[in-house]
Amino acid sequence: LTRLLYEFMCFSYDKTKIFVFPNSSGDIQMIDLATGTMTKVAGTGTQHSSASNYTDGTPGNPFTATLHQCEGAVCDAKGTIYFTDSAKGKTIRMFTPDANGDYSKGTIKTIVGNPYDNSILPYPNGIALAADGQTLYVVDNGGKLFKITRE
Repeated sequence: LTRLLYEFMCFSYDKTKIFVFPNSSGDIQMIDLATGTMTKVAGTGTQHSSASNYTDGTPGNPFTATLHQCEGAVCDAKGTIYFTDSAKGKTIRMFTPDANGDYSKGTIKTIVGNPYDNSILPYPNGIALAADGQTLYVVDNGGKLFKITRE
């Protein structure tokens, strides 16, 4: 029996959904609070284990992205979720739903950092979104605070 572990969760901007992020599961789950159902919306189900198998996957098919360990996530007013890929990935990624708001047809994209290279983000953990909806603040396990401005 394999036990899947999750590390972090965040609400959707309108508080109708909760997104649950991986520690060992290799996927992102979404809980619809109206129905109580939990469904997989992203990830292959297998963790990346090196830079060679770290991938954002195919745009429009988030099930082709590899994930490892998330320790922070936040959702903006447009539904885009920003999350850390901490222990191994060393990156900040974004997960956007498709034009109809469907996350299972969305896209995952790395926006800061190089996979498995700790020269930029040694261990990104918590993440917060400023009131302007464009500025992200990321705290690193090594005691650093980063400010990232989105355009």
